[in-house]
Amino acid sequence: MKRAAFALTVAGLIAALPASAAIDIVVNGVDDTIASNVRATLSLSSYAAAEVVNDQRVRQLFASAEGEASEALQAYGFYNPEIETHLESVGDDWKATIDIVPGPPVILQEIVVEVVGPGQNHPEFLSLIENPLLRPGNRLIHADYENTKRELNRIANEFGFVEGSFSRNRLEVDPVKNIANAFITYATGPRYFFGDLQIEQDVIDEDLLRRYLRFSEGDPYDSKLLLSSTNILFDTGFFSTIDVVPLRAVAADDSVPIRVTAVAGKKHRWGLGFGYASDTAERISAAWTNRRVNRRGHSLLATVRYSSLTTIGRASYAIPVGDPALERLTLSFATIEDEPGDIKSNRYELGSTLTQIFGPWQRIIDLFVIDEDSDFGSSTQQDTFIVPGIGFSRTHSDNKLRPTRGFRVQSKLSGSHTALGASASFTRIETRARILIPLGSRNSLLLRGESGAILTGSFSNMSASQRFFAGGDNSIRGYSYKSLSPRDQDNQRIGGRYLATGSIEFTRRLFNNWGAAIFTDGGNAFDSLDDDFEASVGLGVRLFSPVGKISVDIAQSVTDSDSSKQLHISIGPDL
Repeated sequence: MKRAAFALTVAGLIAALPASAAIDIVVNGVDDTIASNVRATLSLSSYAAAEVVNDQRVRQLFASAEGEASEALQAYGFYNPEIETHLESVGDDWKATIDIVPGPPVILQEIVVEVVGPGQNHPEFLSLIENPLLRPGNRLIHADYENTKRELNRIANEFGFVEGSFSRNRLEVDPVKNIANAFITYATGPRYFFGDLQIEQDVIDEDLLRRYLRFSEGDPYDSKLLLSSTNILFDTGFFSTIDVVPLRAVAADDSVPIRVTAVAGKKHRWGLGFGYASDTAERISAAWTNRRVNRRGHSLLATVRYSSLTTIGRASYAIPVGDPALERLTLSFATIEDEPGDIKSNRYELGSTLTQIFGPWQRIIDLFVIDEDSDFGSSTQQDTFIVPGIGFSRTHSDNKLRPTRGFRVQSKLSGSHTALGASASFTRIETRARILIPLGSRNSLLLRGESGAILTGSFSNMSASQRFFAGGDNSIRGYSYKSLSPRDQDNQRIGGRYLATGSIEFTRRLFNNWGAAIFTDGGNAFDSLDDDFEASVGLGVRLFSPVGKISVDIAQSVTDSDSSKQLHISIGPDL
């Protein structure tokens, strides 16, 4: 009985509450853009989102719908519309219908948009005037008028016309004749320059920080240079916070002082990674970075990578040179144990690398001293030689971590001579390219290619590290790591003179951050163009995670019936 009484009480309280209802607003007679603006202007629209709707309040708000709709239409140049409104209840809900005959639009007749003063010939102002939003003969749209004024102010603020203002700003509308005239005159005043630089930080030398900035005292003011300077300083890794702020309030004598404040970031950074693939079994890596060895911006990176086939230990010391945002000299030492094909290579590398950025391109000039022992099974070879090289690369994408379109191309030319200690004089050329093409909103096509050639008169004397091999998760996935190459008289895989591989991969996003892929890879490392190419096909699963794309692939050779399926796991973006 108590439960029944409680239930009846709750039911009575619910019945006493105002009924929950929905309000459907229908706008007829105009295009979707204008209809959306009408709905957004109506007071009734804000009330439509309420959880509980009061009938009397609905009728009160609907009474102002005609006037509000008329005002919304004026924003699009319709000053003489015919509007009929109708409100009806549909069960517990409401339906408000607004039928509109917009009538003849107001047409722009005389348009004057001009910039006067010292900045009148600035390219940004000229571009706005030559490509106006307001044109004679067009329908009046108030947003175009306001956006023109807003854009004039933006340009002035961005390029240092601090005293800029409107000396004339008038929109004349004749709703009887349905015509309008617009007059905008912007007086720029003098262009200001970058003034005194106030630097507040104790992280790196002030001279080095100034070299990172994209402007100098006395340069014409440009706010985009402030933003790019902020981004460049943040990307150094030296700072946890960085602010490059114009002090417009104290601007004087046609100059704007700039204040740079920075707080040191974490000096040390550690990283640890694990992975597995059928070609290399377990893979373990560890890295330590000292981002600021000293106040001159030097940094130190130490890495160790281990797998069943490759062990690499490397230390790199980077020094900013020239323009530190675009140029870096790196000194490195590495010890590498590798087993490509049936060769064992143990080597030490001492190198210097100059990295330079030219527009969208990166150029790398390097010089390595290599001491290498190559075990070919039936013979061994010891080399100590110097290898100079030059390489170029370019990457373009719409997103670094999760690109949906773009490309990446890399090319390197290197070589040595017997006079530099090499057992055989040689020239080595290698090129890699990737292209990511979107196919609609959920599909993508990844094309990948790699080619290489060694020009030498004595290939048999080439050390193991300079030869070409194919196979693995970044090559032909139906084969294990560096398992494809020409063989010697003992049937040992000893690496090739040439390399050519290609891949086509189709990916479909399924749900949330998951996707599926189907692919085919082909190519080989070979000594002659008459050698056979190998090919494989496979399926994969893709997880688009916060740390990048995680790929799990299973591939099978279609040219070698004796080969087994290969499992590949990799982490990283397509480009």
